[in-house]
Amino acid sequence: MSDSIRFTAEVSDQYSNALTGAAVSWSTSDAAVAMVNASGVATAASAGTAAITATSGNASGSAAVTVVQEVSAVIVTPAEAALAPGDTVTLTARAEDANGSPIEDALFAWSSSNTAVGTVDTTGLVHAIGDGSAAITATSGMSSGHARITVVEDSQRMALEAFYRSTGGEEWINQGNWLTDAPLGQWYGVTAREGRVVSLLLMANNLNGPIPPQIEHLTSLRTVRLGDNLLSGEIPPELGNLSSLHSLNLSVNALSGPIPPELGRLDRLGFLHLSINNLSGRDTHGTRRSHQSASPQPPLQRPGGRASHGTGQSRGGLVHGPQRQPLAGYDSAELSTAGPATLRVHRPGPEPHSLPARHSRLRRVGHPGQCVAAKLL
Repeated sequence: MSDSIRFTAEVSDQYSNALTGAAVSWSTSDAAVAMVNASGVATAASAGTAAITATSGNASGSAAVTVVQEVSAVIVTPAEAALAPGDTVTLTARAEDANGSPIEDALFAWSSSNTAVGTVDTTGLVHAIGDGSAAITATSGMSSGHARITVVEDSQRMALEAFYRSTGGEEWINQGNWLTDAPLGQWYGVTAREGRVVSLLLMANNLNGPIPPQIEHLTSLRTVRLGDNLLSGEIPPELGNLSSLHSLNLSVNALSGPIPPELGRLDRLGFLHLSINNLSGRDTHGTRRSHQSASPQPPLQRPGGRASHGTGQSRGGLVHGPQRQPLAGYDSAELSTAGPATLRVHRPGPEPHSLPARHSRLRRVGHPGQCVAAKLL
């Protein structure tokens, strides 16, 4: 569109003699296709055919103009879509010429880069098939445009539903959009990327009950913060299957039983907070010890009349409490908080190596004398 061409007219008498200086007017049969100005310059407006006519007196002459648009770009919308198996979404394609003008009635051929993930029909209707990502392409002429679809198995939604029911979701303080058809990222406390849950932030939300083992299906989880609730029962060993986990906070709950050694598989874990629970574990030499304060401490009164004693918490084998309380299943490092903080690192060889915590950039937070959280910076 917007291309132009200049026409010229030659006026002659009945004897074919040129009439120099004769006045000429210009017109078009279809201004929607091509417009023409007083100087005979025709400008393309849309695809089609029009007649450009020059008139002088009672005489006139015409020339045919055909406007053809060539596809220069194809735009597909929406550009991204997250679906569950069985879901559908309709994509639309728009063709434009080199000037950015839309090309009406352009024809498109649709295709999928991975039909095991999603298929597309001739109208742009996409059917989600299985887990993964695929590029859906619309082609017109020599140009094409793309949209990316991500199909996430129902296990993500099912795992969250199991978590909701297991932890008394109906009694939560905030349960916005949970168990609805809204995208998972719009559920309160849930962050999702491309349909996969990456964080679960439900601190102080009146969660009450055990953490269900189905949480292991949230395989992209990086951050879990469930502190200041009423979670009970044992920490599920399935948490050790969340290989992407960077931060885990289960502090200030009513969790009990052993700290699962499976947590030792979490190589990316940078922060672990288990304080103020009733947990126990094994040290690096296999001796079973409680992760509560060794000296009697006043219990912490919890909502609903529950009381819980302070417990140990660690990262990467760092442990705390008035006595050394190593954590099971991690590496061989201990933090002594009886007096000056000392990081005791067990290296290969007959003797462990000790150094002041300050030289290890170790930060201690929490309730001094009752429970101290250790974080290796």
